[in-house]
Amino acid sequence: MAISDETKEQLISKLAELRQQISKLEQSETGRKQVEEELQKRTYDLGKQVKELNCLYGILRLVEKPGIIDKKSLFDGISI
Repeated sequence: MAISDETKEQLISKLAELRQQISKLEQSETGRKQVEEELQKRTYDLGKQVKELNCLYGILRLVEKPGIIDKKSLFDGISI
């Protein structure tokens, strides 16, 4: 069964369009992966900052309580 020239041209054209769509999808997937990696990095960094802030708030609560910590010793240790 022979395919006419016009049908071959149509199939070639459709194939070219599909290849372009595949290329666009691959580029989109690459971009999505990059955004996801950046989001994971920022989430990790923010988690570290939250831990640091919680530590500082804990120290502040101790400092505010009278008689628990010698403030001068604490600040001498911090300046090291």
